[in-house]
Amino acid sequence: AHNYAASQGNTPHANDQTSKPAFLGTRTAAMTPMIFERKYELDSLCAFLKLSRVYHKATNDSTPFTPAWVDAIWAVLDAMADMQTPTASYSGTYTFQRCDSCEPIDSLIHGLGWPGAATGMVRSAFRPSDDSTVYPFNIPANAMAVVELNHVAALLANLGQQSAAATAVELAKEIDEGIERYGVATHPTKGEVYAYEVDGFGNQLFMD
Repeated sequence: AHNYAASQGNTPHANDQTSKPAFLGTRTAAMTPMIFERKYELDSLCAFLKLSRVYHKATNDSTPFTPAWVDAIWAVLDAMADMQTPTASYSGTYTFQRCDSCEPIDSLIHGLGWPGAATGMVRSAFRPSDDSTVYPFNIPANAMAVVELNHVAALLANLGQQSAAATAVELAKEIDEGIERYGVATHPTKGEVYAYEVDGFGNQLFMD
């Protein structure tokens, strides 16, 4: 997000940005020659936040945290907030289809993914493994978002970016409340556990 924002503009919904594109049949919407494949994964945004705070903690070096970095942080915050929107009222800032004529199941239900309710959590079309999510709220990725948003909020405050820090804290709070309300499930043999994915309508996916 940072490198791309500095050179071409914000595309935080893409997980892999490169100057050597191989479109792989996915150039249906919003592709550019700088994007390898437009798969949006929540953990990719979290990884950028984690890298930022881990680097600063290890070095105490503020050199990379330029106005362009702050813009990239805002792009991440905006993307997360955008993907909190339930699918029923989503305007389509991010969709993913391999082709215009694909069957719904092959185009993530016309590019939107499985229906998701308003939960406070952040929808993700793909998992860290690059395969599609079954239900749009991947609990581990949302948990990572809570952790890294709170960490980067502290970094932002340290850098004098109070508005971005406050936004990150509020976003983390909304996601955390969503996890506790919708992500906790009763497993038939394990008792109360966190589901792997949920949709906010009562459907849950368990993974080992």
